[in-house]
Amino acid sequence: MEKKALDALTGYATDLVGVYRHTAEALKRHEASTALDGVSGAKAVIRESITVLEGGIHTLEARITALGGSTSAVVKDAILSVTGFFTGLYGQVRSEAPSRMLRDDVTALQFCMTCTNMLHATALAQREQQTAEAMHRLQERFPRLIMQMGALIPQAVLRDLIADGHHGLDTDAPAKAVRSARDSWRFSDDPAA
Repeated sequence: MEKKALDALTGYATDLVGVYRHTAEALKRHEASTALDGVSGAKAVIRESITVLEGGIHTLEARITALGGSTSAVVKDAILSVTGFFTGLYGQVRSEAPSRMLRDDVTALQFCMTCTNMLHATALAQREQQTAEAMHRLQERFPRLIMQMGALIPQAVLRDLIADGHHGLDTDAPAKAVRSARDSWRFSDDPAA
């Protein structure tokens, strides 16, 4: 592989290490928060997401090393390059409302998935099969976590409304909202449609 292609691939991989690391740190803060204690299943999905991200960091660092890149000096720059996105996502939260915490977490996981997709496409385009396969394995881990976390948000919204003193709420609303969201995804199988 030519140096320019190798530098691009290791640079993108290093950026993704920063994205994963920053996301895992934010998820750890949410896992430790008592605000999510009343949302059944939230901490388990967060813990599994952290495990996937930490495994992804290990996989990415191994690929960077195998490609002859450095995993130490550049990571700080990579973290700084994605900090703006995550500062906006996590730093501007006005309260620790469970629904907002989960919204931010699922958004961060979707961002991780998108970045992983980009590295996968880069590796495929550059015919770097081992990195492409490693990214594909990582890609496969995100959709279930994103769907599980997204399915917790309606439950958290109801909890937030109750905590804010709202009365006469439809307690079946979370299940209805989850079904509606899943139905929406069923009709979007073909991205070209």
